[in-house]
Amino acid sequence: RAASLLHKAAALVKVAVLLYLRAVLLPLGIGVLLVGSIAPLLSFQDEQWISLLADNLTGALSLFWVTGIACILPVTSAALQLREILHPHVLAHYVRPKASHPDLLTAVLRDTCSTHVRRYVFTTCVYVGVLGATVVAPLHLARALAPRAFPVELRVWHAVPEIQAPLELTLLFLAVATLLERFKEPMGRAMSSYLRWSCGALGLTRWLLPHA
Repeated sequence: RAASLLHKAAALVKVAVLLYLRAVLLPLGIGVLLVGSIAPLLSFQDEQWISLLADNLTGALSLFWVTGIACILPVTSAALQLREILHPHVLAHYVRPKASHPDLLTAVLRDTCSTHVRRYVFTTCVYVGVLGATVVAPLHLARALAPRAFPVELRVWHAVPEIQAPLELTLLFLAVATLLERFKEPMGRAMSSYLRWSCGALGLTRWLLPHA
């Protein structure tokens, strides 16, 4: 009986740690990296960021988390659609399909800790790489090409920051999720058309696309 209790406790700790890593730490880390990368392009000074963290730590962490989630959701959606568009040997081993009725608890308990760690590291590298290539690098390139346009001055006004900031972050999260759900199919069709055209032009259709 003691062994059974220890096994259940270990399973509970495993699920809690993995949920924390996936749902809290990963979005928070992505948000911090993204905001920190584009901060030099904005008119906010280092002292202002430090003041934000000191005066409203919960609001700052919420800002980083929502920013990370707002970046993770489009990348995840695009990866799932690319898995369906490309040949199975391209992404099938790296991107798991989205099950209609997923049994997350069973999947978490079935896989080993080393498997979860490898997936977590791989997923983090993918998100960081995609955001660096599609957001950070273009912004810094634009700064190098048009230095007079930077830093961008952001004007914000909060009469009651404790109420307005959480409300704005909640609306941002809902807007991103709603837009992704609404434009998921058009985005998939656009990616499919582009890949078929580009693969045909480069002679890669037979290797990258399933229906040559």
